[in-house]
Amino acid sequence: MSPARRTFNLAPTPATDRADDWRDDAACLDVDPELFFTGGYPSAWGKHPEDAARAKAICADCPVVAECLTHAYEVGDGHSIRGGLTPSQRDRLRRKAKRKEAQAS
Repeated sequence: MSPARRTFNLAPTPATDRADDWRDDAACLDVDPELFFTGGYPSAWGKHPEDAARAKAICADCPVVAECLTHAYEVGDGHSIRGGLTPSQRDRLRRKAKRKEAQAS
């Protein structure tokens, strides 16, 4: 029995609910989404770094990588590479931004 295909949560959010949806231009549109997931175990990329590298390479050439990263934050994605970053990388980026914001206040 083959495993069920996973799909990205591409439900429109208030910030992306528009006719000219950025996701239509995503470089990953025709790529198997499994490449971007770890099955809920972020450490799995440590065991298969080539998968993370392949996913990030697709993101690196994506014209909507910034929109994808924003969407990952909006939906609270904690299980996939989005916007070229793993969940732990996005968490570090968010903490760094909060520290900078706190220092500026």
